[in-house]
Amino acid sequence: MARKNPRVGHGGSSRPQQGRFDETATAAISTAHRLLELFRADEARLSGLGRSGPSDRQVFAALCRRPLQSIKQLSSVCNLSFPTAAKALETLVDLG
Repeated sequence: MARKNPRVGHGGSSRPQQGRFDETATAAISTAHRLLELFRADEARLSGLGRSGPSDRQVFAALCRRPLQSIKQLSSVCNLSFPTAAKALETLVDLG
């Protein structure tokens, strides 16, 4: 016979579970804010790039939306040629 958790349903308090949920949600929000700050700081570093700047920014924006992409995917998403997307990615890597 299965044992019932006295804290869930059946008149038991769900406060401990609510507390864990609140902590997890707060941590997720904090992480999202930190990521946005990093994206903004990295984007500011792209402002001094020369002719390749627009392509570099397009690739950067695509990577912010979806960090794991192949060069082929980036070229398609950004509507850039494969060599241009590859060069933009190389520039971003060189920038750190």
